[in-house]
Amino acid sequence: MPKARFETIVQIYDWLKGVPYDVDLKTGLDLEAWKQEIRDRYPNILERTILRPRKNALFQNEERTRNFSDLFMGIDQQEREAKFEKLLGCLTEADWIAPADMAGKFQLRKSAHGGRLWIAALYYALYQKQHIKESQTASTIAGLFNNWLIHPFSNESFEKVFQPEEQAKFAGKGNHQRGRYAQECFLLIQNL
Repeated sequence: MPKARFETIVQIYDWLKGVPYDVDLKTGLDLEAWKQEIRDRYPNILERTILRPRKNALFQNEERTRNFSDLFMGIDQQEREAKFEKLLGCLTEADWIAPADMAGKFQLRKSAHGGRLWIAALYYALYQKQHIKESQTASTIAGLFNNWLIHPFSNESFEKVFQPEEQAKFAGKGNHQRGRYAQECFLLIQNL
C-alpha cells in the first residue's frame, strides 16, 4: 500500500476515534459504522499503529529517529551529526536561521514569504540528493524540524508541506514557483 494512503487511513481512523458522537447530525453519516468498516477492512494497519511508541509514528524506522541528524546518511552517529552541523552552518550563512535563546534551537528567519515552502523544499532537496537515508511520515519530519527550529507556523500547516503529494510538487511539473524553491535549496546544499 502506498505510504500516503496508509497515512491517510490512519489519520481518518484517529480522527474518528476522537469524535465524541456516533452519528454526524449535519450529514447523517454513521461515524461508528465508518470506524468499524476501517477496522474490518484494514486490521493489519491498525495493529501496526496500536504498537507505535509515539503519536503518528507509523513505521518502525521512525521509532529510532529521535534527532534530525538521525535522518542523514552516514557510517555512524558522529558522521551524521557532523553533516547536520554543516547543514546548520549553510543555513546560518544563507541567513535562513539564527541561534535562538534556547540551547540547540534556531529561529527561522525566512518565515515571511513562503517560509513553510522553503523548509519543505529543503527537505525535498536533502532527500533527492540522498543526504537522507529513508523516507519518513509527514508528522515525523515536522516533529524532527520542530526539535531544533522555531517557526511561526501551526503544527497542522507545517506538517502538511511534508506530505508525499505536497513534496511531489517540488519536482517542478506544473508549479514553477515550487520548482524554483527546490532549485535554490539544491544550490544551498551542494557542498553538504
